[in-house]
Amino acid sequence: MKKQIILIAMMCISVISFAQKTTEESPEENAEKLKEAMEMLFGAEVVMDVDKDLYPVAQGTSYFTQDEKAGIIAMVVPASYEKMEGDLAQQESKGGAEILERGTKEIGGKNMLFLKQRIDREGTPYITLIYCMKNTEESSIVVTSFYEESKEKTYIASVNTAVASAKIKAKGKL
Repeated sequence: MKKQIILIAMMCISVISFAQKTTEESPEENAEKLKEAMEMLFGAEVVMDVDKDLYPVAQGTSYFTQDEKAGIIAMVVPASYEKMEGDLAQQESKGGAEILERGTKEIGGKNMLFLKQRIDREGTPYITLIYCMKNTEESSIVVTSFYEESKEKTYIASVNTAVASAKIKAKGKL
């Protein structure tokens, strides 16, 4: 479970780093924007069709296999699709992660940004997929998935189904 929490934290930091914005605003404006961003990140509920047989462990908008070696995590980030697109284009391989593919994809009739990378965890190569789609003018829905590289055929169809169905559950202004 500790490894899972660390992995989720790393993915969140990775996604948030895509969404970072440098501005010349006052500390009060920055504090308010940070508060709104945190509410969006942790307050929005992304719903999606997840294969409960493959991912029986649900924790909020995160779904995992019983052995926690594969998962799908969804969140709303406080960055426009255009900002995410620019940040994703500039993303480089680092921290042991090798970028295998990036660009745009259409899944289930939705256009989205896409990043596929390989990372070695305890001697086992894993694939991490990051999908980003527009939510509002100021936010995006990001779905991240990970699994052992050797088991890609087992998970890729269910990941695509989850990504294609991802949307914000109606509530508030998100």
